Amino acid sequence: MNTFDSWQEKYGTQSSQSDVTVIDRKNRTKFLDAIRKRQGDVFLMHWDALRLMPELRNIQFGTIIGDEVHRIANRKAQSTLAAKKLQALHKLGLSGTATGDQPANLWSVLSWLYPKQYSSYWRFRKRYCVEELVGDPTGRTRGYTKITGVQNVAQLHEELEPFFVRHLKREQCCDHHPDGVMDWLPDKTYESIWVQLTPTQRRFYEQMRKEMVAWVGEHENSPLMASVVVAQMVRLSQMALATPEIYTKMVRHRKPDGTLSDPEPVEAVKLLEPSSKLDAVQERLLDHGSKQFVVASSSKQICYLAQEKFAKKGISSFVLSGDTPQEERDGMVQRFVNGDTQLFIGVIEAMAEGIDGLQHATDTMIFLDRSWRTVKNKQCEDRLHRDGQKDTVQIIDVIARDTLDMGRLQRLETKWSWIKSILGDPAKAQELVLKGMM
Repeated sequence: MNTFDSWQEKYGTQSSQSDVTVIDRKNRTKFLDAIRKRQGDVFLMHWDALRLMPELRNIQFGTIIGDEVHRIANRKAQSTLAAKKLQALHKLGLSGTATGDQPANLWSVLSWLYPKQYSSYWRFRKRYCVEELVGDPTGRTRGYTKITGVQNVAQLHEELEPFFVRHLKREQCCDHHPDGVMDWLPDKTYESIWVQLTPTQRRFYEQMRKEMVAWVGEHENSPLMASVVVAQMVRLSQMALATPEIYTKMVRHRKPDGTLSDPEPVEAVKLLEPSSKLDAVQERLLDHGSKQFVVASSSKQICYLAQEKFAKKGISSFVLSGDTPQEERDGMVQRFVNGDTQLFIGVIEAMAEGIDGLQHATDTMIFLDRSWRTVKNKQCEDRLHRDGQKDTVQIIDVIARDTLDMGRLQRLETKWSWIKSILGDPAKAQELVLKGMM
């Protein structure tokens, strides 16, 4: 079931008299006309459509409900800028992870709700985030700042208290929910499967690691876009997933004026077998007979390679990625729940939102690796840890020894602790105080 299905179902059971209209991705004009002519009570659309429908800014809405409102946590994204141009008498933002990957990202959501009160991102960031100045010893540049923690959390909670409600699944969040809003949910446990890279994987990994160390040394005192750093880390992490084949492909880049450049040679990586991680997962699958599993990775390549490998052992699977058409997504989960396949393999980013029902088929999710976006990992885990799950949820991480895998898990946990603190987790806030991070 996707997000639109969930909303339609809720309106059907709780407000059956409401006329609900859902956007047709292939015919946005019809949807726009229905809004203009007020042909309906509720209009459901996806965030990405906002930038494609600038006409919406000229319409006065009664109420706008922003589900998964962390989708506008990036203050510079086109969807965010489009959302902030919409007019409404009332706004409501819904999200389990409203800050995105960084505490400072909460500002973008707040500025959508209250643009006059939260008009300055940098003022908000300096007040509630701990920053570290990374300077240039040569004096050629001014350096740059990076966020290392959170501060003034109690002040932020007091500021948000009149309009912010945070509910937790199984922890006290308010007087009405002393044990959480889903105290019946089972536990969630974590396990690690450790593997050694194959000799070929190790050789490629160490070669690229040395190249990256040299690259970092050349750039450590220069302002860098986070996306550039993450791209380098992702490239290195691929070496721990499977055996890499390095090749050159021709790529066109989009210029600032919107035109495409001439084709340029770019080094790319193709993942092949053998893969010590896939071998470990296959062993686990065969040990458990017909039990169903969800397998997740940040890499689309490894997802399809896993499907191909496991099929040779008679293990059937679906693969959900950004390339999966919407019409296929809608029925994929239900077929998995019906037992048509043993595995549901998905790219973390694609599974993080809009997928519901997996909890009715299995209680176990295996991560071949993790996304560098903390929130996406948590959202992906919660595809199983949600209403309807009857058994203890088991999260298994397949970790390659002496690689970025372990350091990434530790770093992601640190970032998640910041987010929980700034959103009002008293225990985590106290822990940060004791550690001297606030």
